[in-house]
Amino acid sequence: MRERQQFKEPELAANPAMRRPFPIVESRHPPTWRECQADAVLSPTGEIAMRIAQRWAATVGLGLVASCAIMYATCANATPPVSFYSANVTAIDRVSEGSVVITTKDSIATVCEWYRKNLRDRTGEKMTADGAHIFYTHSGATVDVEPGNRFDPGTKIGLVWDPKKFGPYSGK
Repeated sequence: MRERQQFKEPELAANPAMRRPFPIVESRHPPTWRECQADAVLSPTGEIAMRIAQRWAATVGLGLVASCAIMYATCANATPPVSFYSANVTAIDRVSEGSVVITTKDSIATVCEWYRKNLRDRTGEKMTADGAHIFYTHSGATVDVEPGNRFDPGTKIGLVWDPKKFGPYSGK
C-alpha cells in the first residue's frame, strides 16, 4: 500500500488535490455510438456507406413492425371458416382454439339442412353408420352433426378448423 506524501512546502500542502497520491478525475459514462460517430472522420465513401446502413436498418425495422402489426390484426379479426349454428342453442363448449361443440334442441335433419344451405365452401358430406353427418370444406374445416341419445338428447355440432390460419374461437 502506498503511503501518503508529506509535503514540506505550505502551498502544496494547502492544495487538497496535491495531498492525494492519485488525482481524482471526474467520472463520465463511456461514449455512446452517436458520440463516437460524431468524433469520427469518415471519407466520402464511408459516410455514404454509413447513411445507407442507417436507412437500411430503419427500413427493415419499420417493415418488421408493420408485418407484426398485420399478423396480429389478421389473427385478432379472423373468423372461423365455418358458420355457427345459432337456433335453439343450449350450450357452446370450447374444446380447443380451433374446435367447438354446439348443443341445440333442433333435430339432426334441421341442422343438416341448415348447413347444406349456409356452409360456404362445402365440398362433400358423409353419413356414418351411427347417423352422424360430416361436412367437409375446401379450407380443411369440418362440421360433424351427431344425433343425441336418451341420456343427452340434444343434437351435437362439432366444428373444427385451423386456428393458425383462421384465428381461434374468441368465445368462452
